[in-house]
Amino acid sequence: MEEGEKLKKQVVHNLLTVARMHRKNVENAFADKVPCGSQHRLLMDIAKMLGPKRQVILSQTEIAKRMEVTPATVASALKKLEKGGYIRRMINQEDNRYNRVEITQKGEQVIEESIQIFNELDQQMLGGLTEEELNVLNGYLLRIKQTGK
Repeated sequence: MEEGEKLKKQVVHNLLTVARMHRKNVENAFADKVPCGSQHRLLMDIAKMLGPKRQVILSQTEIAKRMEVTPATVASALKKLEKGGYIRRMINQEDNRYNRVEITQKGEQVIEESIQIFNELDQQMLGGLTEEELNVLNGYLLRIKQTGK
């Protein structure tokens, strides 16, 4: 194997190692938090989809498409989030395929705490890099992302 190929393999290995390290850090940070796993991810993604006003009409199919999961997975997780008091769903009277999803105060507290934890993890992982280094790294990662599609 030539040097260029060895280097590419090493770069991919390092990317995967960093991704696993990040995932482990996230899992450890959220180990005792509720909701956990896919429910937490869904709550955070819904917050992002809803934007700052936190209220919009979303279909489960649309949420599933954006998250790249099945509508059944979203339905199950939404049911658990609703049961846990993190969201409320109201059927749209004009089209019952769509729900108005509202994040409750309990859900907002989880989101605020999660954002703080993610910011701390970002600082932990990337705090040793300068802004210039972060820009260069980000540029490389974007190029890799584009060619990897």
